Amino acid sequence: MESERRLGIDGWVDLSDVKTRAHIVAFAADLITDAGFDGVHLDVETVHDGDPHYLALLEETRAAIGDGAVLSVASAYWLPGAVNRLPAVRGYKWNLAYYRQVAARVDQIVTMTYDSVMPHPALYRLWIREQARAISRGLAHSNTELLVGISASRERTLTHRPYAENVASGLDGICAYVGGASSDPHIAGVALYAAWEATEENWQYWACALGD
Repeated sequence: MESERRLGIDGWVDLSDVKTRAHIVAFAADLITDAGFDGVHLDVETVHDGDPHYLALLEETRAAIGDGAVLSVASAYWLPGAVNRLPAVRGYKWNLAYYRQVAARVDQIVTMTYDSVMPHPALYRLWIREQARAISRGLAHSNTELLVGISASRERTLTHRPYAENVASGLDGICAYVGGASSDPHIAGVALYAAWEATEENWQYWACALGD
């Protein structure tokens, strides 16, 4: 039944289909063996919390590209299990248990920690800080590195308010976590989306925050 397969948005690929996964895996393997890439980055949306078919895709991709190639994935942001199970949320995001399962299968996770619905920069700073803190806990006991995604998008939607979610508030949130953590072996950097929408002011703030 379709409800049991927990499909993402209509029209997107069905990872429960073995042939669909095989096509994705074959393409990833070609990038390594034929094109000479060092690794692949999979941005599969939407992956519901606990989706076993996505885990199967990661295992099959790893087997095809080998341990020497980098396997990187984009991830949903974190939500506590109690919130994620609410009928209105329907497991749309990931809890720490699923983060652990994904981390055990990949080398790098890039979090899509935007579209947060936060209405104010201060709240988005807090949001990013707590996302980094929680997801890092999910990566404990793994060697997986984490890139925290922040938004440079100027598009206004129901879930994204550029006034609140922007390069400055995102970087401030990451710095608030990293500055307060004694050490975090997992956070390797920041991923900016969408870089082509970033302004000169954004890049200046970026350089200042990263000490360049």
